[in-house]
Amino acid sequence: RVDPFAEEWLQVDATYRSTCGLQSDGLVFCWGSNDWGQLGIGSFDDATTPVPVVGDRTYRKIAIGEGHACAIASDQTLWCWGENAHGALGTGDQMHSSVPVQESTGSTWTDGSAAENHTCAVKADQTLWCWGLNNEGQLGNPATGTIQTTPIRETSNSDWTSVSTGVNHSCAIKTDASLWCWGSNGAGELGIGF
Repeated sequence: RVDPFAEEWLQVDATYRSTCGLQSDGLVFCWGSNDWGQLGIGSFDDATTPVPVVGDRTYRKIAIGEGHACAIASDQTLWCWGENAHGALGTGDQMHSSVPVQESTGSTWTDGSAAENHTCAVKADQTLWCWGLNNEGQLGNPATGTIQTTPIRETSNSDWTSVSTGVNHSCAIKTDASLWCWGSNGAGELGIGF
């Protein structure tokens, strides 16, 4: 496409020095810094204009973190790309990828969020799963250790609707509209006082 900005856009997500946008036809374009392959364009070159993410699949939701990005495809599978030193791609390894790779469970997903070194997502059955760096408890499961390279369920609850991730904490909303947060609280980001 000569002028991607001439198309209709459904969603955009931006982080430190990178941006990804989802068009109405389900295609994802990314631009900006690409040190870790977080643009998903098959290289580690920066892009000053929108470049399509590699692959012929279409998407319904995108999320970009500092060094990686994830997107829910039209068939509700979850694909991630970029920096993976702490397992944020959910592939069961720690290999970086400049192209989309599917998270290891092959599940169906409805919502997701990418942070600096971890990712959280809600499955179609309303269970909540997180993976990546867990040094501050941001995965919501303190028993998993410091690094979790595959998705692990946050609790036994199955009533989550959406999730958002920060650098070292995560927050999610349940079906009863209650808000829950966990992880680092060094600046009061959990909203519970110090």
